[in-house]
Amino acid sequence: MTNCPQCGGALDHVIDGSTLILSCENCDWSVATTYVSPIDADETLYSISLLSDNDITVEKLKVISHIIGGNFLKAKAILNNSGAILTEINARTAMEAKEKLDAAQLKYKITPDFPHL
Repeated sequence: MTNCPQCGGALDHVIDGSTLILSCENCDWSVATTYVSPIDADETLYSISLLSDNDITVEKLKVISHIIGGNFLKAKAILNNSGAILTEINARTAMEAKEKLDAAQLKYKITPDFPHL
């Protein structure tokens, strides 16, 4: 639907969380429906693994610990083991982990290819 069914005017759309609202620019017609973002509709499980050449710092260990839900010893073992899988998670959680890994300047790989960049 590209035009208002009531007056033929142009429609504006607003996404507010999980709600999509279409409203006419000319009259009072509007409709609201459920909106599911592509990242939340993605049912793929993603694996995140660390690459080699990551130096060990307290901040990086904190990030890894948070992502794996473990302690510093487990985080250090993973950081020392290039290619070790941190976790297998859904797309939304993978995006959150990606942001933390990027902020900590950790080198990692997400498989399969992560389309939500």
